[in-house]
Amino acid sequence: MLAYDHAAESSVKPAANPQPHPPHFSVGVDVEEFLRSLIPKEHVEYFLSSKPINLPSSSDSTSDRVRQEPDIPLCQAFSNASVRFTHFIQTTDDVHVDLAWKALCRGAAIICNHAQEAVDLVIPVVLDRDNRMAKEEISAIFIKCKLQAGCSSPTLDTDVDSIRFFGSGRVPYIVVTMDLGKDQEEVEYPPAQSVWSMEEAPNTLDDIHPRYNIAIRGYSNRVYAVIDPGEEALYKKLLGNGMLSEPPLAGNVQP
Repeated sequence: MLAYDHAAESSVKPAANPQPHPPHFSVGVDVEEFLRSLIPKEHVEYFLSSKPINLPSSSDSTSDRVRQEPDIPLCQAFSNASVRFTHFIQTTDDVHVDLAWKALCRGAAIICNHAQEAVDLVIPVVLDRDNRMAKEEISAIFIKCKLQAGCSSPTLDTDVDSIRFFGSGRVPYIVVTMDLGKDQEEVEYPPAQSVWSMEEAPNTLDDIHPRYNIAIRGYSNRVYAVIDPGEEALYKKLLGNGMLSEPPLAGNVQP
């Protein structure tokens, strides 16, 4: 939410008169502007220029369309895309494109139900801001929160296809893996290496939805641009030392 608010404020054009021009948070912001507000400038260009990780190399593809898409960077695939969410809503249903479209109309992002293990949060994305109410233009930023303290790298192959979010068509989407189990002194951005293989491919390559991965480790202002350095102690208290893996009120549980 901090990143979205910052992007909305940054998107305000200077007024011709000296009167204040407050941001309209319900209008929406460009996906690129949102990512620039979320990720520090020394790292964000790497992800904006990243390519789909679930498509074969151009030489391996027999489809003209698929042969071209491995070379399309995230910033180009989402060049006219926007997000619009002023709050989160909890759902008990499985997340799919129809639900994302309804959430988008309400200006909301989605907290997934606990049984939907592939993702935790879904931010609806409109791929074409000029045609924002068309369901075929709906994609999403899927967010998976992990607690992997001690692991060498976060899992990059979040299986979004397993939740059957998309209908027909070929729609690019973004997966953000937030590894909150890493201490802020050990932060890093691991490279988004391709995990595509023939064994994981669907019946036809034209059925693959291009997936762009963003993997973030830690919880300091070095990996999240909107975290104020003075607030790092608070985030460490909330997220550090395995707190999220502990049962609530563990000390008060009666045998």
